[in-house]
Amino acid sequence: MGKVEDLIAEQDDLDSYTTKFRLWPTAWKTIEDLDDLEWKTIKFDEAELEGLPDVCGIYSFVINPTITNHPNRYLCYIGKTTRTIKERIREYIYESNNPKGRPKVVRFLNKWRDNLEVTYIEIEENNVHALEKRLNDAFLPPFQEKFSAEVNRKVNAF
Repeated sequence: MGKVEDLIAEQDDLDSYTTKFRLWPTAWKTIEDLDDLEWKTIKFDEAELEGLPDVCGIYSFVINPTITNHPNRYLCYIGKTTRTIKERIREYIYESNNPKGRPKVVRFLNKWRDNLEVTYIEIEENNVHALEKRLNDAFLPPFQEKFSAEVNRKVNAF
């Protein structure tokens, strides 16, 4: 039987991985017209960056536990880039090691690094901003801080 100190340490470790996810089916219905988007996935790893395209687009970070071949994934963050997807994801590699990086972003990049994937779609630059806003408002990723004014009002009401 383990010691109380061991149990406390394990509980502290468990709590350090706790993240609040908002699952709001009402908002999901606002993006039903986007079912034809073709997302591609790579592991969040510097060696994988060469496979990323040199075009603008939308990207997201997801945690993939990769256990028992079960298809569960947790969406953490959605972003956009009008530069290239490859350049933008390379900046996240740098930010994950930067003590002055965005705290929420650095946290998920490092906390789940071994299970982190990048999903992305290539889209035209004139559609990037509006699509990112729609996706963030629908999915409410826990490490995202920018939502539309209407959604922000609801998220931060109480």
